[in-house]
Amino acid sequence: MAKAGGKFTIGVSPRRFLLGELREQERLQRQQRRLLQQMLERSLAKRPSSRVRKLSGKAWVPVAFERRPDELLAMTITEAGEALSRESETAPDCAKPPLSAGYCTNELRKLGAWEKKPRKSPRQQHPK
Repeated sequence: MAKAGGKFTIGVSPRRFLLGELREQERLQRQQRRLLQQMLERSLAKRPSSRVRKLSGKAWVPVAFERRPDELLAMTITEAGEALSRESETAPDCAKPPLSAGYCTNELRKLGAWEKKPRKSPRQQHPK
């Protein structure tokens, strides 16, 4: 019997024994790295999505409009402002929710996507 590394072995040279021990240590280290990587991936998967940049109202309204322009353009500008106001209450990227419907309407007006409606009052129309 040969004694290598404090252990008795039968028919194995000390050099082969040490190489086997090194391989076993490397295998265990790879396994530990794999487990740590899996744990890290799981913890990242459990977290909510990465932090979203918070936008001020002036910056948020155009971004929110670009997310769903077709839906908002089908409404009047007032209805679209109210819809964005409701969306701002739960939007993760809105810095100061809730935005008022009037504020959203004014910001939408600045985008120029809706045409101005003519005024119908005879007192507000110019005489011909």
